[in-house]
Amino acid sequence: MDNKKEYAVLRASPTEAGKQLIANNHRLRVGAQGIVGTVAATGEARIALDVGADAVYFNNPFLPTTHSEMALPLKTSREIFGVLDIQSDQPQAFVQQDIEILQVLADQLAIAIEKTRLLQQVEDQLKEIEQTYEEYTQRTWKSFAKSENRIAGYTFDGAQLRPINQAPDNANEMSKKSLKDLPKIKLGALQSIPIRLRGQAIGVVNVRLHGDSASSETIAIIEQIADRLASALENARLTEETRQRSQRDRAIAEVSTKISTFSDIDLIMRSAVEELGHRLGSSTEVTLELSSDGQEENL
Repeated sequence: MDNKKEYAVLRASPTEAGKQLIANNHRLRVGAQGIVGTVAATGEARIALDVGADAVYFNNPFLPTTHSEMALPLKTSREIFGVLDIQSDQPQAFVQQDIEILQVLADQLAIAIEKTRLLQQVEDQLKEIEQTYEEYTQRTWKSFAKSENRIAGYTFDGAQLRPINQAPDNANEMSKKSLKDLPKIKLGALQSIPIRLRGQAIGVVNVRLHGDSASSETIAIIEQIADRLASALENARLTEETRQRSQRDRAIAEVSTKISTFSDIDLIMRSAVEELGHRLGSSTEVTLELSSDGQEENL
């Protein structure tokens, strides 16, 4: 069935004629065309033979030798989603007992198809969630790295530890690289190892290894440290974010409590401006004006 439940669309067939019908996007209107359309509408199995009223159903030019047809619904407890159509070139090839036997097969097929559909839906939803989470990770870490007075990183030359004040701009370029792709590291070669979090590079570790080559054990150690570093950095960022949010909430609550103690408009405005000025610092100027002549408040 299509998404609107208007047509039964041919999806699979073992014959050359059926494959040609699939290529032609063969479909039957539900409730209006053929035995398949009828079964798709009613959910009841049906047999059509080459005699009687159902003989008019045999009008498909790609299947000219059909003399008997049996259609069985594919359904779950919630809906009809398809039809299993069986055709024969023999007249009166099916009897009522065949419906009972083959409906078992149709029910098994319906269960298998529904499981596959549900699994695909779950996989699509997981991909969507992962993509959203990756975009969120990239966005939050970019904002975090650009925040005021933030040290971008540190460098250690074996003797001295120094801060880095400018964030690296090649982290994203390193996101797909791995030391596993570089089994031999030449003397003094500088390697950039991305720090990945949920598929996104949030930083980079630059390592200069001295020696003829780096062993596979050394490579594994560096990459594992980079992985653990990503988790530790994310935990620290979340902790800092929680602390900042708590401070904001507490400041809002304190200011709201103080200004709510006044019932005079002038005192409320004076208190609000004073409290905001104190909390934002001496270098900040705060102005509050009530709207007049249709203009908005300015703060």
